[in-house]
Amino acid sequence: MAKERISDLERGNVVATDVFFVLRLWHKDANALISRASIARNAFASMSGATCYYATNAETARQLWFQTWPGWTFGTYRGYDLPTDDQTAAELLPWSATFTGRLDSAEALYDSPKGGLVGVSTQVGRVPQHMLIFGVVGAGKSILLTDLWAQIAHNFGYILVVEEALSHATTVQTADAQPIVIRAGGMTTINYLDTCGLPLTSEHVGSAVTLCLQTLRENVGGQIDQAQISTLQSVLSSHISLLYDSAWEEWSRTHAQEANLIARRCWENRQRGETDPEAIELR
Repeated sequence: MAKERISDLERGNVVATDVFFVLRLWHKDANALISRASIARNAFASMSGATCYYATNAETARQLWFQTWPGWTFGTYRGYDLPTDDQTAAELLPWSATFTGRLDSAEALYDSPKGGLVGVSTQVGRVPQHMLIFGVVGAGKSILLTDLWAQIAHNFGYILVVEEALSHATTVQTADAQPIVIRAGGMTTINYLDTCGLPLTSEHVGSAVTLCLQTLRENVGGQIDQAQISTLQSVLSSHISLLYDSAWEEWSRTHAQEANLIARRCWENRQRGETDPEAIELR
């Protein structure tokens, strides 16, 4: 049993956690409350292996009182925590239903460890949601993602996978595509200045500056102090902006008609935005 528990913890099948199990009793009459507390203690004593702690110290009783307030889930008093795992803790929760996720708007379906059905949705109210999957090596993270993509891929125009070690190479090949392998000294070039047809934004310029700073740190090491980094950031931002201006001037000379069309649309969007900020559109 102990070896199986250790194996489950190593694989991530169960998660170690602490549980604070409390029985609270209320009554307007003090004598009646004392009588109920005595009955509860006797009930715990009759359970095989159960131990009941009765708070007689005033400070302990005060800490437990505040710790068990409804909704108070971030208390710091941990004097009576019991070590257990997430599955056992879930069974102790006084809920009448198991976790089902979002079955009404489910894009993917999974079986829970206890045999229930769990629905997973990548968006809530048409707002895309972030997802974090973590676990030890070999726990099945890549297999879970592959299964998820198999269920939801039809909802997206494309899926971009950025990874190491080609864990999802087979998944990419089933989509009639080939992985792009990027390595030091390779033949693949990524133009970090290319906006891919989108308008240039301050966020894109900032990303380019950050990439240049990171390259300098890797080549120079930790010899650059914060004052020098601020100066370099200002210089890089200025020169990258000049590079974009120069590229635009050169392109506009050879594509005069397209440049005039872009300028006209920018003017129309500016005029439209002054009257209705939500009416700005980019084509």
